[in-house]
Amino acid sequence: MFSPSRSVACILFLATTSVVSAAGPVVSSIGGYSDGFTVANGRFTGQIAQPKGSTNRYKNFLASDSYNFGSLTANPYYWDIKGSNFGSTAGTVKLGVNPNPFTSITIVSWSPTSIRVKVVATPDFVSSAIALTVTTSTGQSSPPFNDNVAGTIKGRGASQCTWYAAQQRMDHNLAIPPTPWGSNGSIPAVGTQDNGYRPKIWDCTIYAGHIAIISSEPVQKNNADGSITWTFTLSEYNAAWTESLSTSTRSYGVSRADSSGKRKVTIGIGTNLNNSTANGYFR
Repeated sequence: MFSPSRSVACILFLATTSVVSAAGPVVSSIGGYSDGFTVANGRFTGQIAQPKGSTNRYKNFLASDSYNFGSLTANPYYWDIKGSNFGSTAGTVKLGVNPNPFTSITIVSWSPTSIRVKVVATPDFVSSAIALTVTTSTGQSSPPFNDNVAGTIKGRGASQCTWYAAQQRMDHNLAIPPTPWGSNGSIPAVGTQDNGYRPKIWDCTIYAGHIAIISSEPVQKNNADGSITWTFTLSEYNAAWTESLSTSTRSYGVSRADSSGKRKVTIGIGTNLNNSTANGYFR
């Protein structure tokens, strides 16, 4: 028997179910690559030592490495975006930063619950807040996932001494030390024989657990007694463990030549970190 009320209910039910759509994407966490040095699970692990008065403002920030590895494949640094309802077909990932310091955001892999991306920033990038969104191939966007990003250069964290030395070298199209405090030449101690080292702009000066960089053209002075002194500006980050830049006027000196033409080092290259002098350099 025909029932008008049942027919209306059926029509209403069909109308309701026809507008139900799939749940949208949701980001739950972001992790990533570990380099065994200063980046763990995609995040900067902070200062390697934390004496009294030190800062650690970028600890646990996502790491965006700006070193030129030569290819996307060679760049090991990535983020893994975890969540749900991303879909099986790749969509887009946006960081919501304006102006945008990131030079590329490359999707490496995409699944319904995990997206791997490689995010590269400019070499002078320090840090930024982001509001990451995932948009599926069908056009659905996730709510913004708020996080923070710090710049790294081959794992050297933003505002660390190693990061600044590398950043300055990269800015001038020069190679960076192969390891954080790596050297390719020695600087003799004061009182020992001169080995021919002569300071040059953009030399990295190496200390025990610290690195600085010569940021001005050294000025040579030939002294009346036959000795030679070079004077220049030394720039270094994090010398006071405050993740900030400091500069100082420094000198390097050698004695007059003896009867055999040999000289000794009379002035070593100091640092704002402590009373030590440089024992090596990278050029």
